[in-house]
Amino acid sequence: MGFIREKPPQFDALKAFNDFCEKYHLGDEIRHLLQQHGVKTLQSLLDVGDLPLDEMGFKIGHIAELKWALNKSVLDASPTAKLVTNPSYTPSISGGTGGSGGDSLRRGGCVISGGIGGTGGASGIMPGSGRNTQGTSNSRATERIPDAGPALSGGRGGAGGYGGQVGGSGGFGEAAQITAEDVAYFGTITGGFGGAGGESPYQGGSGGTGQGPRLTRLLFSIDDETRRRLPYTKLEDLGIKPDLCRLLVDLGFQSAGGLFEAHETDFPPPQFKIGHIAGLKVVLRKFAASHA
Repeated sequence: MGFIREKPPQFDALKAFNDFCEKYHLGDEIRHLLQQHGVKTLQSLLDVGDLPLDEMGFKIGHIAELKWALNKSVLDASPTAKLVTNPSYTPSISGGTGGSGGDSLRRGGCVISGGIGGTGGASGIMPGSGRNTQGTSNSRATERIPDAGPALSGGRGGAGGYGGQVGGSGGFGEAAQITAEDVAYFGTITGGFGGAGGESPYQGGSGGTGQGPRLTRLLFSIDDETRRRLPYTKLEDLGIKPDLCRLLVDLGFQSAGGLFEAHETDFPPPQFKIGHIAGLKVVLRKFAASHA
């Protein structure tokens, strides 16, 4: 008499993972990258937001597609589910603080030359552009929204070293980077603090630049109800021009959903022009309106 073998637990876990990838149209390239890094179960996939995906070989588009799938799965799980809670803060936003110039020592009763103070960054509310601004989607699949409205500040540049002739320059204070949609979850947002210039017998070092906060924006924001209604749609079915579609595919984008998770800074020049970004916004606006 034969015995009925139970399916091993790892079989069920792998099947659930594959079913999720199929349901939310995660392509072979994304699935291969996940499995390559040990993400082979549904539970580990749901926790993938805590991983630095850009350091694991995922492209910007891959991360955006994962964001869409994970957010969509949350909404599909319950008709009353919400992705975010209502923000309740009106933050104070200030620019970067330039570092102080380095001191010069006195020789013969007079100061030879003092250091030059560093530049303070603007309290910019426009999204950063160019290669100096890292794309927001270029880090994690999901970002944890703080629930207590904490202060968010940029980095602090180190002080310049002592110099025999000229003091060292203060370090650069990197800006705090945040999406415009998440601003109201913080009580205070400040830029970076430039490091102080180093001392010298002759000429103090220049203070470092404190970069102002950089706020990035989604290409096109949608609410939870709109997100629920939008069907899976391939890039080529959105009416995007072929040359732009190829650029998007090269970045790892596969669907309309991925574009709804993308930020303006995810499309750097010189490959992407201002007209490309404007065109994508129009496409997403029309697509969302057609499923209102």
